[in-house]
Amino acid sequence: MERAWFTGPSHANTDFWDQPILSGDQAKYANLLKACEKKFDETYSASGQPVNIAGHSFGCTLALSLYARNPQKIKSLKLLAPMADIPVGFYNLAKRLHNDAHTPEAVKLELTKLIQKFENLKPGSSERLGCMWELIGHMVKDPNYLRLYFGNQECMMKYGQIAASKPGLDFAMWQAVLNDYITSEFSHFPKGITCDVSIIWGDKDPYFSASGEPEFWKKNLPQAKIEILKGLGHQIHFESDLNLLQTLKA
Repeated sequence: MERAWFTGPSHANTDFWDQPILSGDQAKYANLLKACEKKFDETYSASGQPVNIAGHSFGCTLALSLYARNPQKIKSLKLLAPMADIPVGFYNLAKRLHNDAHTPEAVKLELTKLIQKFENLKPGSSERLGCMWELIGHMVKDPNYLRLYFGNQECMMKYGQIAASKPGLDFAMWQAVLNDYITSEFSHFPKGITCDVSIIWGDKDPYFSASGEPEFWKKNLPQAKIEILKGLGHQIHFESDLNLLQTLKA
């Protein structure tokens, strides 16, 4: 979906990084970051000046890691729908799915048990990480769970058709990379970020919690400009083409 959006004619000035597939022992966060940095080095060499980096969702994590390794080469960071705590983000998604009227009752029943289990586990523990994957395993049993990622149903239909026409998520790679990130030193928030930072969420983003997320980012990035856009979900860049594009160019 993002490839279709970022490589369209209205985004000719955006240098889109198409994430590679990492398999087996190569499915590590450090290897994903290395591949991302290779693309970044090419972009920086071509421009000859500090560049603006935009990341979405887990891509925000890569953007922060890139800055930590290349602070003099990055002009600004645009973080779209970042998550301060990935397991908590999926817990928030599970609660939204559980409360959604269109979720099958069998899925709701299992989610009730797992949500309670997650709440009783220690933050940062391996047991809580394992419970996160249990939650994800049950959420995907609702064949239409991705509806919660969008605030705009027309947009969901458009990009849902694009997604359905392409190969699905490589779940094994995604799980391996995410586990490696969460349990490694990379998960510690990088210090010394001094560039301009913009952070944007949609208020209907199922991962987002207005009670804690903005405070975390403001504490760690006090210079950040934070926006919460009404009526938009997790895929905010798909749902607000013109306004968000101007933000990215700023």
